[in-house]
Amino acid sequence: MLHGSKNLAAEKKILREIKASEKGKIVSLWSSLTEIDNSIYRLRYTPCYPSDDSAGGDKQMLKEMKQLEIAREKAVANASVKGKIWNLLGTKKALQEEFKIKDKELEDIKKEHLLLKPDIKRVEKELQKVEKDIISLLHQLTHLRRRMEEAYQHIALLQKE
Repeated sequence: MLHGSKNLAAEKKILREIKASEKGKIVSLWSSLTEIDNSIYRLRYTPCYPSDDSAGGDKQMLKEMKQLEIAREKAVANASVKGKIWNLLGTKKALQEEFKIKDKELEDIKKEHLLLKPDIKRVEKELQKVEKDIISLLHQLTHLRRRMEEAYQHIALLQKE
């Protein structure tokens, strides 16, 4: 069984700790995978600002991340040994409850949409009327500009005579 480490010594150490935990000798310091994952996340994504000792700080942070990764592997291994298989999805009941909640939210959104639909239709009709008015006014503007141009030409003709 591989735990993501490429070091055989680390693998053997993990196996020894699993066997020891089966006998009840060792109690893991990290009881929760989410605790470990949160710690790893904080180390990875905490903004680092450069300083004089940034090289030492980077090494320390990498060391802590490695330790947390090993602790995570141990917690997963211990959970599987104790019969607490780590399940990403949760229990069936929890999933059903989540589906019920999402379904209720969807129904609420549909009801809200149905209430707003007549207003949407009314506003769309008003928008179409306004667009027709704009088109009509643009036609009138072009017609008036032509007439104005004709009037200027006629005035220029009269001034020449």
